[in-house]
Amino acid sequence: MKRFAAVLGATVALFIGSYPYVAEADEVRLAAAWGVRQVLLELGPQFEAETGHKIVAMYETNSALVQQASAGGYFDVVVANRPGIERLARINRVVAGSIVDIASSVAAVAVRSGTPKPDVSTAEALKRALLAARSISRPPFNSTGTTGNHITLVAERLGITADVNAKAVIGDRVRSPGQVVADGDADVALHMLQELMAIPGI
Repeated sequence: MKRFAAVLGATVALFIGSYPYVAEADEVRLAAAWGVRQVLLELGPQFEAETGHKIVAMYETNSALVQQASAGGYFDVVVANRPGIERLARINRVVAGSIVDIASSVAAVAVRSGTPKPDVSTAEALKRALLAARSISRPPFNSTGTTGNHITLVAERLGITADVNAKAVIGDRVRSPGQVVADGDADVALHMLQELMAIPGI
């Protein structure tokens, strides 16, 4: 796999605790963007084993997560991109002093194991690779998530939106873009690097 284009960040903040819902002492309600799901799935059991606290997690797109939190949803901890966290801070939905940047990620390209790795070292090389692919697995076109929006923007900048859309095999929460490629149902996957790295067979 090779990364392409911009860095997509993740920021964590604590929710302001004056809401009707009160978490049990051993329960931590976590709301996180899909982009950090794989990382949290690995770290969560370690946290639970070391602290005795249980994580109750909800994963959503950044936009949907911020919308739900803005509308009154309550969580103990929220992990989203910085613009989303800052929006929640402006309306006093998170404790401003608790905001910390914890990670950055990149969108990446993956192919099935055993197939030639495409050259994506430059914008032109990426363009050629995507045009050469018979099918491309990616998040939804009109995704409210950061990665889907970013991939759409990259295709627009490369001038190949129609080509990418025509070849698209849309991944979803049941079967991610990487899994679609691992299953042999697409040639190339475009998704978050950490999500792709977790899929065997690509």
